[in-house]
Amino acid sequence: MRYFAFILAIFLFSAGAIAQPKSKQVETELNIESIELLLELLSIPNDANDPVQIAENLNWLT
Repeated sequence: MRYFAFILAIFLFSAGAIAQPKSKQVETELNIESIELLLELLSIPNDANDPVQIAENLNWLT
């Protein structure tokens, strides 16, 4: 859940981040890191009826 909140915060505050003067290299690095984290989150199987998948999700979040 912590990573989900992090990703949600990135999307919600992206307009403010765009308005801030940043170097293109820093901006690109942050974008790549965020997208990699999002892809990792989306790649986790998520079936609430499977205790093994629940355990994997909990391990990823901690």
